Amino acid sequence: MTIERIDADRWKIALEAAELRALQIGEGWRPEGEPARQAIARLLARIQRATGLAPLRPEALSVELRRQGEGAELYLTGLASGAPPQLWEFASLSHLAQGCAALLRQAGPGRFESALFAREGRYRLRLAPCRGQSPRPLSLLGEFGRLLPPGGVADAATREHWRPLAGQQAVEQLARLA
Repeated sequence: MTIERIDADRWKIALEAAELRALQIGEGWRPEGEPARQAIARLLARIQRATGLAPLRPEALSVELRRQGEGAELYLTGLASGAPPQLWEFASLSHLAQGCAALLRQAGPGRFESALFAREGRYRLRLAPCRGQSPRPLSLLGEFGRLLPPGGVADAATREHWRPLAGQQAVEQLARLA
């Protein structure tokens, strides 16, 4: 395993096939659910030991896995704005796309880490401001959906029981549908 810090808020971890097996990261692995959280927590502990960084919270990271032959590269991006992620629920894809388009018009691209989940015709959008960005523009989403209560329960349930549709830059992707 090699750990490379890309910048103050991002890491690239190169994993060989044996390390993927040890971390239980197999084909079809997604960065949601309890097994994934455990694997990410073990990786974070290794990063902390190797770099001396302060403890990181797995729920405050965006995770992307890119297969490379028999191994993989895992990219971890910290949501270091200090603001916790917000979880919004939408009754339709149309409302969700309109809300994302409005958010993009007001805040601009690349201001938020975002992920999209679906279940039984409803949609949930997980948003967190990137470093140095205010969470204030997110309030305009109230015209299109509802903000779920803060705390880890709804967020954890969404990541574990809802189907992930877009793991990164969901706002930008959805705004194109409006």
